[in-house]
Amino acid sequence: FFFQAEDGIRDAQESRGLGDVYKRQQIVRAMVNLAEFELLDFLMDDRNYLFVFGALEYDPEILKKTKLPHRKFFKEQANFIDIVDIKETYVLREIHLNFRLLYLRDCALGHFLDENSLIIITTIIHENYMEILKYI
Repeated sequence: FFFQAEDGIRDAQESRGLGDVYKRQQIVRAMVNLAEFELLDFLMDDRNYLFVFGALEYDPEILKKTKLPHRKFFKEQANFIDIVDIKETYVLREIHLNFRLLYLRDCALGHFLDENSLIIITTIIHENYMEILKYI
């Protein structure tokens, strides 16, 4: 289902069928608001996060005011700088997941998250911080 939605958004973006893009954006936002750890982990992994943030760029309420180029931010401005040499891939994955969840919580969907989703995302972030600190 998820990859069909991703293909549908790309097709709609190319054909400028914004009605379909808006619907798919609502689906992605609803998936995030489910606030299930496994689902959030899937949505924010390396293969899917650009699609998720790309879909969230087409929020009709925000587009009335401005367009938030989430994908452009991740592609051009968000650079990982390795200050401490981290060899474990799971720790690097947790660092990247935390950054994406923080961006999702604070920038992309900050005003749309319900209290339960906000608490769960914040809890995941804090648990990941604990794993990262244990490693360091």
